[in-house]
Amino acid sequence: QVRVNAEVEFDPAGKFVRCFGTVQDITRQRELERTLGRAESLLEDISRLTHVGGWEVSLPSGNPIWTSQVRRIFEADDSFEPTNEVSSKLLRAEALELVNSSIRDAMLLTRPFDIEYDAVTFRGNEVRLRSIGRPEQVDGRTVRIFGTLEDVTARRKVEAERRRYE
Repeated sequence: QVRVNAEVEFDPAGKFVRCFGTVQDITRQRELERTLGRAESLLEDISRLTHVGGWEVSLPSGNPIWTSQVRRIFEADDSFEPTNEVSSKLLRAEALELVNSSIRDAMLLTRPFDIEYDAVTFRGNEVRLRSIGRPEQVDGRTVRIFGTLEDVTARRKVEAERRRYE
C-alpha cells in the first residue's frame, strides 16, 4: 500500500506552474495497525471473560483513566470519563481510606498493593472489588500508578455460603 501526497502550484493568474509530492510505502504501517487492532480486541475479549479491567492514575495531575471493563464494573456509560471526585463517591468511607492510603504509599514509597474493598455502582448495586496496583518510576520519580480492578462479588458470596454450611 502507498500513500500519495501531492500539491499543485498556480501563478497569480491561475496558470499551472508545477505539481510536486511524495509517494510513501505504508505497507508496514498498515500491518502494524492491524496487529495492534487484533491485540486490542484480544485484550478486550480477555477483560470481558475474566471481569478484570485496568486503571491508571497519571501524576502529578492525579486524573484517573479507566478501561471499558472498569466502566462496566461500575455500570457507567462507555462515554463516562472518571474524575477523582466522582470515583470517591462510589466508595464507602473505609474503602476510600484504604484506596487513598494505597495510592499514597505507591506514590511516595513505591509500594505495590493488592486490596479488596466494597463499592457501589452508578446503578446503586453493591460490589466487592479487588485492585492490584503498582507504581511506575522514571528517573527515581513516580510518574503513574496503574493496575487491575476485578469484581469479586460473586466469588465472595460463594465462599461465604460454603463457610456457612461447613
